[in-house]
Amino acid sequence: VAHGRYAGVADALRRVAVLEGGKKALYSGAGTMAMGTLASAVLQYSAYTHFMKIAAARLRQTEWETGAPPSDRAVKAHRLAAGAAAAVLATLLTHPLQLIGRRMMVQGMGSRVAVYNDTFDGLTKIMEQQSLRGLFVGAPLRALHAIPSAIITFL
Repeated sequence: VAHGRYAGVADALRRVAVLEGGKKALYSGAGTMAMGTLASAVLQYSAYTHFMKIAAARLRQTEWETGAPPSDRAVKAHRLAAGAAAAVLATLLTHPLQLIGRRMMVQGMGSRVAVYNDTFDGLTKIMEQQSLRGLFVGAPLRALHAIPSAIITFL
């Protein structure tokens, strides 16, 4: 809530609902963000499972070559790498949905003009105006931001 713009949370909700686009304005972009979040979670866990199968095969190969089981440190390093890679992949693939969702949430606020009618309209307009590159503005930073969370989740 911007300083001085609203008298509190209740006032902000009331004014957004009444003055800035109706009740629909309160939820604009929420569905798109939910789709992106769900898709990201599914992709991340699927990719992690796939990457861990590759890591397990590598650890088995190392065990066969050395005759010693892999150390806990080696297993944790493989989990860390698989989790980080899965998080980066999922974040990059779902970034366009998150981008559109965030843009839809702030459109129409204050003096901002509503630009996107729905998710598909937003994706289309960004592609027309900024090319494919426009869909991935900020994606590298989001991918870096996802790594610590993935490490905590999978380690």
